[in-house]
Amino acid sequence: IARLVDEIAANPNDMQKQLDLLRAYEDQSLNAEIIAQADAVIALDPSRVDVYRSKAKAYDNLNQLDNSIATYEALLAVDSQNADAMLRIADNQRLLNRYTSARSWINRARSAGGSQGEADYILGLTYESAGDACSAGGLEYDDKLVYTIALGLFEKAAASGDYNIVGKASSRVDYMKQFAPAKSDWFLNQSKTMPAKDCYGWINASWSETKYIGTFLSQFAE
Repeated sequence: IARLVDEIAANPNDMQKQLDLLRAYEDQSLNAEIIAQADAVIALDPSRVDVYRSKAKAYDNLNQLDNSIATYEALLAVDSQNADAMLRIADNQRLLNRYTSARSWINRARSAGGSQGEADYILGLTYESAGDACSAGGLEYDDKLVYTIALGLFEKAAASGDYNIVGKASSRVDYMKQFAPAKSDWFLNQSKTMPAKDCYGWINASWSETKYIGTFLSQFAE
């Protein structure tokens, strides 16, 4: 690293040395240095998608999620159809409890040709996160309905054939089953087909994923 710093000081326009220094910082997990070095590379070549990604990941590692989102948005300014960047933004929006925005970015990624399995997986995580946030005071039937949406999305992702997602999605399916409504829950709440708690006000009954509630509950009606 010290040698590269000296060489770059003597020849700051040497792109290969600049990139070598960036990778050296990444090898050492020096996140603050990665961000500064990524900016140096981007100043020389604003089209380097891989460098924007390195910078965004460093922000993720520092838990500076808004800065990560801004970096991925800068990436999209030079590669507008980068579906992976859209999904990374969606996941960060989820972690920031901005569920509507997360869903919007997921749909943009779908339209851009992104992995449908990963899109379903992150949307499932979005509903799971919403359920976790809203059920902090105790698990209620409304929360179980939202977890049922997450369960359905994880099942779809697990069946997607996307080998990067199948294993993770299958694990979430096994985990989420414990939070789905039991027949006794349904028997006491047969008139309720959508969550009504205020914290679920962002969920629209017309959205396609809400069908998983009816699909799951139909087993009890039968």
